[in-house]
Amino acid sequence: MNKQQQGGDGDGPQGSVEKLIATLGLLDGYDVVEGLRLCGGKRERFIKVLNLFYRQNHGVIAELQAAWQGEQWDKAHRMAHSLKGSSASIGALQLSSSAAVMDTLLKSAQRGEAARFAPLLEQLARVLEPLLGHLQSFQSATQEPAVAVAGKLELTAQMRAALAPVVERVAGFDSEASDQLEELVAQFPQLRQWSQLGRLRHALEGYAFDEAEQLLHELLADSTSGE
Repeated sequence: MNKQQQGGDGDGPQGSVEKLIATLGLLDGYDVVEGLRLCGGKRERFIKVLNLFYRQNHGVIAELQAAWQGEQWDKAHRMAHSLKGSSASIGALQLSSSAAVMDTLLKSAQRGEAARFAPLLEQLARVLEPLLGHLQSFQSATQEPAVAVAGKLELTAQMRAALAPVVERVAGFDSEASDQLEELVAQFPQLRQWSQLGRLRHALEGYAFDEAEQLLHELLADSTSGE
């Protein structure tokens, strides 16, 4: 029998974190205690790993289907193997077990095994999609709404100079870039007017440095210069 979702809405990001952790604890086949343990009991680290998992796997079912139909056995096998490991790392034990079965099948995939592939993919989707749904809702709840601004964002010379070290850290795949960005936003509140700030935050939380670097370059290129 499926467990039922409980709990009320939390206030602010911290409330959203606690609500997410409580919700995950109610999912069948998900061990939130194990997920936290693997992150040293640190909630902030746990959330970053969950965000990374979402970014890496939110389209994996469709990608597996496409790889199978295109007879790209090695690609499909790599995706299943990666899903097996990443799901285990966040405490999604049932999902990891299902991915392991798919992983074994794809090691020696042949067209004649399509009858086995389809139900396995459906099983993966049934376990994965509720988890992804909760992670997506969490990201939507914690992403800061963009402030509509007429024209381009104005960056002063001081702001541009302060952004340079952030760009450098991102280019160097430095995990401290996220903390430095938050310090910068606190120092220059007008950066909250940038419509892509939430997207940049999520990119850094998920260690998607290529996307983060592109967003920063777009910010510098599209903004006007102020005093």
